[in-house]
Amino acid sequence: MRDYLKKKIGIYIAYPTTSELKLIDAGLKTKVNNNHTKVGKTENGFAGREKNYMKTFDNEVEFYPIVIFEKKDDLRMAEDKIKSCLKGVYKQVGNAHKWFDTDDRDSVIKIITNSLMDLDISYSLIRD
Repeated sequence: MRDYLKKKIGIYIAYPTTSELKLIDAGLKTKVNNNHTKVGKTENGFAGREKNYMKTFDNEVEFYPIVIFEKKDDLRMAEDKIKSCLKGVYKQVGNAHKWFDTDDRDSVIKIITNSLMDLDISYSLIRD
Protein backbone atom coordinates (compact mmCIF):
# COMPACT_ATOMS: atom_id res chain seq x y z
CA MET A 1 0.00 0.00 0.00
CA ARG A 2 1.25 3.45 -0.85
CA ASP A 3 2.35 5.50 2.17
CA TYR A 4 -0.07 8.35 1.52
CA LEU A 5 -3.03 5.95 1.91
CA LYS A 6 -2.11 4.43 5.26
CA LYS A 7 -3.86 7.02 7.46
CA LYS A 8 -6.59 8.04 5.01
CA ILE A 9 -10.26 7.21 5.57
CA GLY A 10 -12.39 5.66 2.88
CA ILE A 11 -13.97 2.72 1.12
CA TYR A 12 -12.08 -0.49 0.27
CA ILE A 13 -12.64 -3.98 -1.06
CA ALA A 14 -11.09 -7.11 0.42
CA TYR A 15 -11.28 -10.75 -0.54
CA PRO A 16 -9.61 -14.02 0.42
CA THR A 17 -7.21 -15.52 -2.12
CA THR A 18 -7.96 -19.15 -1.29
CA SER A 19 -10.93 -21.42 -1.93
CA GLU A 20 -10.84 -22.55 1.71
CA LEU A 21 -13.79 -21.14 3.66
CA LYS A 22 -12.61 -19.05 6.60
CA LEU A 23 -14.46 -17.28 9.41
CA ILE A 24 -14.79 -13.53 8.90
CA ASP A 25 -14.65 -12.96 12.66
CA ALA A 26 -14.20 -15.20 15.67
CA GLY A 27 -17.60 -14.10 17.00
CA LEU A 28 -19.52 -14.86 13.81
CA LYS A 29 -20.32 -18.11 12.02
CA THR A 30 -20.14 -16.65 8.51
CA LYS A 31 -17.35 -18.06 6.34
CA VAL A 32 -16.01 -16.68 3.06
CA ASN A 33 -13.48 -17.57 0.39
CA ASN A 34 -12.18 -16.26 -2.94
CA ASN A 35 -15.74 -16.29 -4.33
CA HIS A 36 -16.77 -13.48 -1.98
CA THR A 37 -15.99 -9.76 -1.77
CA LYS A 38 -16.10 -7.42 1.22
CA VAL A 39 -16.91 -3.76 0.67
CA GLY A 40 -16.08 -1.81 3.78
CA LYS A 41 -15.13 1.53 5.21
CA THR A 42 -12.35 2.64 7.48
CA GLU A 43 -12.57 5.69 9.68
CA ASN A 44 -9.14 5.10 11.21
CA GLY A 45 -6.89 4.51 8.22
CA PHE A 46 -6.48 1.88 5.54
CA ALA A 47 -3.29 0.43 7.06
CA GLY A 48 -5.04 -0.70 10.24
CA ARG A 49 -7.89 -2.34 8.36
CA GLU A 50 -5.50 -4.13 6.03
CA LYS A 51 -3.53 -5.43 9.02
CA ASN A 52 -6.74 -6.81 10.58
CA TYR A 53 -7.64 -8.68 7.38
CA MET A 54 -4.13 -10.12 7.06
CA LYS A 55 -4.44 -11.49 10.60
CA THR A 56 -7.98 -12.82 10.14
CA PHE A 57 -7.19 -14.57 6.86
CA ASP A 58 -3.60 -15.69 7.63
CA ASN A 59 -2.21 -13.28 4.99
CA GLU A 60 -4.34 -15.00 2.31
CA VAL A 61 -6.30 -11.86 1.40
CA GLU A 62 -6.17 -8.97 -1.04
CA PHE A 63 -7.02 -5.49 0.24
CA TYR A 64 -7.58 -2.52 -2.07
CA PRO A 65 -8.49 1.04 -1.09
CA ILE A 66 -10.94 2.40 -3.67
CA VAL A 67 -12.11 5.85 -2.51
CA ILE A 68 -10.67 8.46 -0.11
CA PHE A 69 -12.76 10.93 1.87
CA GLU A 70 -11.74 13.92 3.95
CA LYS A 71 -14.89 14.01 6.08
CA LYS A 72 -16.32 11.10 8.06
CA ASP A 73 -19.87 12.29 7.39
CA ASP A 74 -19.23 12.04 3.64
CA LEU A 75 -17.76 8.57 4.13
CA ARG A 76 -20.81 7.40 6.08
CA MET A 77 -23.22 8.81 3.49
CA ALA A 78 -21.25 7.11 0.72
CA GLU A 79 -21.19 3.80 2.57
CA ASP A 80 -24.99 3.79 2.92
CA LYS A 81 -25.48 4.52 -0.79
CA ILE A 82 -22.89 1.94 -1.88
CA LYS A 83 -24.37 -0.81 0.30
CA SER A 84 -27.84 -0.06 -1.03
CA CYS A 85 -26.64 -0.30 -4.63
CA LEU A 86 -24.67 -3.50 -4.04
CA LYS A 87 -27.59 -5.20 -2.27
CA GLY A 88 -29.66 -4.61 -5.37
CA VAL A 89 -27.19 -6.65 -7.44
CA TYR A 90 -25.50 -9.19 -5.15
CA LYS A 91 -26.64 -11.53 -2.41
CA GLN A 92 -25.06 -10.97 0.98
CA VAL A 93 -23.06 -13.78 2.57
CA GLY A 94 -24.64 -15.19 5.72
CA ASN A 95 -25.25 -12.56 8.38
CA ALA A 96 -22.39 -10.42 7.11
CA HIS A 97 -23.91 -7.19 5.78
CA LYS A 98 -20.80 -6.08 3.89
CA TRP A 99 -19.69 -9.40 2.35
CA PHE A 100 -21.16 -10.14 -1.06
CA ASP A 101 -21.45 -13.37 -2.99
CA THR A 102 -19.35 -12.35 -6.00
CA ASP A 103 -15.82 -12.58 -7.29
CA ASP A 104 -16.45 -9.98 -10.00
CA ARG A 105 -14.40 -7.21 -8.38
CA ASP A 106 -14.38 -5.02 -11.49
CA SER A 107 -18.16 -4.88 -11.39
CA VAL A 108 -18.14 -4.17 -7.65
CA ILE A 109 -15.72 -1.27 -8.17
CA LYS A 110 -17.91 0.13 -10.97
CA ILE A 111 -20.94 0.00 -8.69
CA ILE A 112 -18.97 1.76 -5.95
CA THR A 113 -17.80 4.57 -8.22
CA ASN A 114 -21.14 4.96 -10.02
CA SER A 115 -23.08 5.13 -6.75
CA LEU A 116 -21.04 8.15 -5.63
CA MET A 117 -21.74 10.27 -8.71
CA ASP A 118 -25.10 11.64 -7.62
CA LEU A 119 -24.09 12.37 -4.03
CA ASP A 120 -23.12 15.92 -3.09
CA ILE A 121 -19.93 14.93 -1.28
CA SER A 122 -16.19 15.33 -1.76
CA TYR A 123 -14.11 12.23 -2.53
CA SER A 124 -11.11 11.03 -4.54
CA LEU A 125 -10.92 7.78 -6.48
CA ILE A 126 -7.72 5.81 -6.04
CA ARG A 127 -6.29 4.82 -9.39
CA ASP A 128 -3.51 2.31 -8.79
